[in-house]
Amino acid sequence: MTKKNKILLILLLIFFVILLALIKMNKTIEFDYNIYKLVISIKSDTITNLLKLITSLGDTLCIIFIILLCFIIFKNKFYPKIITINILITVFINQVLKHIIQRPRPNFTHLVEENGFSFPSGHSMAAFSFYGLFIYLIYKSNINKKIKILLITLLSLLIITIGLSRVYLGVHYITDIIGGFTMSLIILISFTSFVKKYLKNV
Repeated sequence: MTKKNKILLILLLIFFVILLALIKMNKTIEFDYNIYKLVISIKSDTITNLLKLITSLGDTLCIIFIILLCFIIFKNKFYPKIITINILITVFINQVLKHIIQRPRPNFTHLVEENGFSFPSGHSMAAFSFYGLFIYLIYKSNINKKIKILLITLLSLLIITIGLSRVYLGVHYITDIIGGFTMSLIILISFTSFVKKYLKNV
């Protein structure tokens, strides 16, 4: 791992701890509520149906389906293997954090049914870690530069939209999303630093 990555990891961990402390002290309630009001102000049946579809791209079944496709499509099974390991690590860490922190779901209008604790957002962590690894692999690939930029842009927008969809659907605070993205970035930096040396031989 490079020195820059180590410094970035430390900063991200400090940010995560500060965010968690603010949440525990109920210092983020006004911010969370204001963002929810802003997001839900665009509410319509069309947007609701669209965001329900987009949020499903962070569901466990959808991710499993994509992983299975990767095993079928990729001749070299190294890539789907590391994609699988990465998401399993992310899900495990998410569940551990949820049960340690035990933040209740928001009292917003729930447009989808969800159980369990709220922080950090599982969908946000899964989306950032899963699609974020695809972004990393695309960035490291030798495909056409314009296609590379297009794919990275689309996947980045997908990650952000999945996160915001959880707020719109009323099942998460925005700070759950921020916390989820932060923790997944920590995981992604650590994981890609580890697998980088193996990618050279693939």
